[in-house]
Amino acid sequence: MKKTVLLATLLAAFALTACGKKEEMPVAPVEPAAPVVVPVAPVVILTPEPAAAPSTVDAAKEAGAAADSAATSADAAKMEADKAAEAAKAAAAAPKQ
Repeated sequence: MKKTVLLATLLAAFALTACGKKEEMPVAPVEPAAPVVVPVAPVVILTPEPAAAPSTVDAAKEAGAAADSAATSADAAKMEADKAAEAAKAAAAAPKQ
């Protein structure tokens, strides 16, 4: 009789354990998130043209020459003004007749 009670207990325990398990529901696959698009401004690399460099240097030389000639003209004008001022002083200082 002890064996019968033991067998009945084991069978009941097995039945309760088997009935207590729940089937796992299949998990729906997760869709990947939409990719994030970040706008990027285009990169522009500026390089000088080889022919542009000599013309720039030439233009600078011409500008320097023009400045030199303007300075020379200004000096000449100043000298003429000084001569005129001295002549005016001399005329004013000369005795009147």
